[in-house]
Amino acid sequence: MLSSIFKKVKIIGGIKMEMTNQEKLDLINSLEIVDVDMDCEGLIYAHVEYSPENLAILGKVVPNVEDYLDDYGDPEHEGEVFDISWAAFEYAKADIFQREEGKFAIFSKEEVMDMYMEEREKRLNLESRYQKLKRQIEAVG
Repeated sequence: MLSSIFKKVKIIGGIKMEMTNQEKLDLINSLEIVDVDMDCEGLIYAHVEYSPENLAILGKVVPNVEDYLDDYGDPEHEGEVFDISWAAFEYAKADIFQREEGKFAIFSKEEVMDMYMEEREKRLNLESRYQKLKRQIEAVG
């Protein structure tokens, strides 16, 4: 599919430069979200109002605005709001939607490593507690 390999570029001093995911995400995060729905598994949608400005920003992130709106943003063609979550996660490679801030974010390598180390520490602590409990049960039994 040509749209899936299409890359947004900017020109600096006559040289084409690919827009980074963070730059795309900054554009998405510049949009005012008017409605959000989340459940225990994550974000369901993040709606912004239809406006020429918002559609222009979306056009800097997705290859084809009309296709995006038809497929993800406003498949019901209601024309009042459109969902930006797919643009954030698929085209800007966001890792998470932070409800409190109302923004999408990409984790840095350091943040990913910190999360990994926290989870590893939890797992090791649980394993240690399990082994201790197992020894106690064996001693009683």
